[in-house]
Amino acid sequence: MPTTPWSTIRIRVNEELGYYEVTAAAITTTQIQAPAFEGIANQDDWFIGWYTSILAGSNTNVERLCSDYTADGGVFTQLGPVYIADSSARLVAVGRFQLGLVKLAVNEARDYLFPHLCQVRDYQSLVTGQRQYAFTLPSTMRDKPIAVYIGNRPSAETLPENLFSNGGFENWTDSTTPVSWTIAGSGSVVTQEEETTTPKNYAVLQDSNSAKLVVAASTATTLLQTVTPSVAAEGQEVNVSVWVYCQTASRVSAQISGTNVVSTPVTGTAHGGTGWELLTVSAATNQAATAFAAGVDVTSGAAIACFIDEALCTVGPSEPLDNAWTPIYDWRWVPPVDGATNNGRLEFDRRLPEKRRLRVVGRDLLSTIAEIDDDTSTMEVAGEELELLANFARTLLITRQLYNLPSQERAFWLNQRDRFKLRADELIALGVGTPTPNQRVPVPVL
Repeated sequence: MPTTPWSTIRIRVNEELGYYEVTAAAITTTQIQAPAFEGIANQDDWFIGWYTSILAGSNTNVERLCSDYTADGGVFTQLGPVYIADSSARLVAVGRFQLGLVKLAVNEARDYLFPHLCQVRDYQSLVTGQRQYAFTLPSTMRDKPIAVYIGNRPSAETLPENLFSNGGFENWTDSTTPVSWTIAGSGSVVTQEEETTTPKNYAVLQDSNSAKLVVAASTATTLLQTVTPSVAAEGQEVNVSVWVYCQTASRVSAQISGTNVVSTPVTGTAHGGTGWELLTVSAATNQAATAFAAGVDVTSGAAIACFIDEALCTVGPSEPLDNAWTPIYDWRWVPPVDGATNNGRLEFDRRLPEKRRLRVVGRDLLSTIAEIDDDTSTMEVAGEELELLANFARTLLITRQLYNLPSQERAFWLNQRDRFKLRADELIALGVGTPTPNQRVPVPVL
């Protein structure tokens, strides 16, 4: 989703409160010398009682109250501890309110405005189990989910678009040699894992077999297939997806490699260690590519075991192969108990098809702006959402600082506060930023 850096947010919040950013010519131990202010305020004492903040250099984020302003040369004399003298040109800000308090108001506004302003989380790492009716939601979600779906996985063995041979690991020369796949990694082994019936083998995702990969300690390991497509592969996008069961996080990834793969090897996001997860990776080939290798990569570390099934590969399309999601409507959300490190549970009154992905769309708080910041902090707002955040932050800022302002100005600032609050209320009434659940007709899950 679009993000906006603190350097833009602070200007947006302050722009109707009295605020300027310019480059100062030099900083002495007690003064900021900024001739650019001559064109902004040409009267002495104009900025007395305003706050200055140095935004770059050795005094970054140092804020001081202005005790005197000389229009000739734009010279600010400051109260408080001395600066580190700096003769280099530096970006400085001058405003009615301290930037530290503006930042605090922005971070508090994101709390007050949830869920009108939020991040939308699309969580797809839950997989249905055998006779499983409840699923714990991650702490990255807040409050009740927006929508829940169940996945409809394509078959690696029967899908004609799949360029992998034996993508479902159904065919084995012997119990340690999956047809078309090659293992690399001293001491690591791959073996056939067979489906059972009483009980069913959870380590086989689909059909009759999966591949069990046991990775030796301190050994980087790959299980790859060399793909030579019968379709054009030159200058194409290659997309790979593969299901992996693992209880160790950050070690296992999908990979595409080869001489004619750009930036070879290319690895996708690592497995999260939550059981069955769908791993994906995309890479570009160059103008000479006629083949590439793809599959699973495991980094060096402690010895681990994982299970691999349902590998899919395409050349050309912009996304990996997948089937449409089916919405589920008969679920309930149980909020987290006091002290929990999760977002409660999803519960169902019926059995869902096993070994299928659940997709949970929910909300999370916006990111906070870091207290000590070098302008790299961002928040997930833009456009009208940024306008809503800015107006509410102004409301909080003025409310908190009202009695620190000169008494003769309080009536003015009360009117300003009410004006900003009215703007925020109007944007909320228009539905700015609020995600809405899918309203399609329910489709039953078979």
